[in-house]
Amino acid sequence: MTSYNANLYPDASPHKKRPGITSPKSIAGFIDNLWAGFNNLNVLLLPKRIHFIELEDQPFCPPLLRHFAQATLTAQWTHRLPFLQSHAPVTLAASLLQDLIAKLESDHRSDTPLKVVDFCAGAGGPSPYIEHQINMRRLAVKKAPINFLLTDLHPHIDAWIPLAERSDTLNFIPQPVDAASPPPSVISSGSSGSDVTTTSSARILRTFYLSFHHFDDKAAQAILKSTLETSDAFAIIELMDRRLFSLLLLLLEPLLIYLVAPWWFVGDVRYLFFTFVIPLLPILMGWDGIVSLLRTRTFDEIIQLADSAMGWKGAKTGFGQFLSVDGGNTLRVIKRDGWVFESGRRLHTYPLGYMHWVVGRRVRDTQNDFVQRYVVH
Repeated sequence: MTSYNANLYPDASPHKKRPGITSPKSIAGFIDNLWAGFNNLNVLLLPKRIHFIELEDQPFCPPLLRHFAQATLTAQWTHRLPFLQSHAPVTLAASLLQDLIAKLESDHRSDTPLKVVDFCAGAGGPSPYIEHQINMRRLAVKKAPINFLLTDLHPHIDAWIPLAERSDTLNFIPQPVDAASPPPSVISSGSSGSDVTTTSSARILRTFYLSFHHFDDKAAQAILKSTLETSDAFAIIELMDRRLFSLLLLLLEPLLIYLVAPWWFVGDVRYLFFTFVIPLLPILMGWDGIVSLLRTRTFDEIIQLADSAMGWKGAKTGFGQFLSVDGGNTLRVIKRDGWVFESGRRLHTYPLGYMHWVVGRRVRDTQNDFVQRYVVH
């Protein structure tokens, strides 16, 4: 049994009960209790994921509609909805990644270059915005910028070229990249653009934004095996899960597209045509949103895949959870051989939408690092 210092890690004890309703001692306490009660309604809808078909992934989906769907997802990442969002979801993801990078840089190998590789980057997604936010913050405190790399099994070179031209630290691999078996040029410090040279001293942080649910269990297990064998950290970030609140929010997806399209895509006649005249885009996004929800994995399911991939047995697990007025954040921590995995959530769209994340990182001393708290600021 792992020992815990209750004074240092009061929320991490495996014997600590999950938070519930307590006697309110102030207005803030009353709000906390009300929010905790509300979150208790967010029940898990399905005990197991269902790998149903997403229309965007099918060969019969017109390339133009696929392009519009990816543009819509990017806009939902990078735009803030008035009254419903305090920040654009990309800001939350950037903060999460910045905290993970800080932990990696606290290691004694901090002089080793770090590279962030986005697998399944699509048309670019949130990566260019995250790269900009993180590197602007680093420059403000006189830290060297970090290189970001876009990759995909089906490269979107036309979309990536203008993105890379805007930043010296955002590049891409023009060749197809299989996340389960990436070439050395991707998982080394020497790749940039079409460069295929290889060096061996890079620390790699792999990211999966709204993409890990696309893989069935066999492919996901292979990707985790490759990641855990060749990388120093990873981040899996989804904007939904298999719970009631996500379903309610995604049922409103077609309506949201109708409301925001005139502002987010003003001047794009084709986008507006397939939204308002022939509403194929709202149908596509509504269907794929629900299917994505059914495909998402819980923290336990991802850890089980990692266990199977690496042959890990008898690992120790620690739990910590807390609720807060700003969105019912949760924390879970699991130790594996040389790795610490953490999972949590953060409210991105009031009151139903949560960003769910699973991150893992290599650590030299998992016994001391096991219950280190991970909070998105």
